[in-house]
Amino acid sequence: MFRIALFLCGLAASHGVFRGRQAGTIESLDLTKALSDMQPEVVAKLLGQVEQRWKESRVSALRNQTDESEALAEMTKSCIKVAKAVIDGSEGDKNRVVEYMADVCEKGANKKGCDSFAAGIETTMTFDAEVNRNSLDLNKFCMAYWTTTVTVDATAEAHRLDAEEAAQKKEEAEQAEAQRKAQEEEASKKAEADAEKQESQDMEEAEKLQKTASDDDAQISSNAKSVEERITQAEDKATQLVDKARSALQLAAEKEAQAAEPAAAEPQAQEPKAEEAAPAAAQEAKASPISTVLALEEQGLSPPNALSW
Repeated sequence: MFRIALFLCGLAASHGVFRGRQAGTIESLDLTKALSDMQPEVVAKLLGQVEQRWKESRVSALRNQTDESEALAEMTKSCIKVAKAVIDGSEGDKNRVVEYMADVCEKGANKKGCDSFAAGIETTMTFDAEVNRNSLDLNKFCMAYWTTTVTVDATAEAHRLDAEEAAQKKEEAEQAEAQRKAQEEEASKKAEADAEKQESQDMEEAEKLQKTASDDDAQISSNAKSVEERITQAEDKATQLVDKARSALQLAAEKEAQAAEPAAAEPQAQEPKAEEAAPAAAQEAKASPISTVLALEEQGLSPPNALSW
């Protein structure tokens, strides 16, 4: 019964270490059977869980995630309880402890860690059962186990996690860089497309302006040609009127001469008629150009300098 009570202390320590992390693991064990016959399989499982917890605490300390002194204090406390439970369960008999731990380590998943733990207990124990039960410096054993086995395993794990984290950060950085380059490339393509579109719009607008200017030039040329044609028509008409006036004067003169020959007695009577016809023809010739000039001025056009009325 004394042996059962002592080993229960060790299990209680394991339970405290795993509270909140492995809920249901220890509670689900058949403690009565485990403690009555010291089942190596069960003890190996419990010891493996405790060692894993010690390793995780050391990893956190190595990676500056937890305080190392606090982690060591917690580990030492639970380690002493587990070691004392094993020793007291064997009634302080060193040979029984060595034999029992060899059986336990064969059943455990972490044989290397278990063998190291068993070897540490064996080295610490004497062949005096009374001393083993009451006077062993288990604190020294546990600190040595922490700085050797636990630290070695934790260091390897910390390096693995650091490398994994570094690789992940590198991958994230590469992805971020690739995304940045893709965004820059997309922005560059968009800017190039916008520039081409703007250039096309500018060219289209320039062509429209050029066409408008060309149409304006054509309209101005057409208007100038129309004015020139009107001026030419006016000059031709004026010339015709002058010619008509001259013809009328010449005709009047001829008639006057013809009339003077057969009817010398009537010179004074025929003269007024010729004189009246000549001024009338001249007046008609002058009136037509003046009308033409007035018509051009009403249309906003200047009369030609070439006309001399």
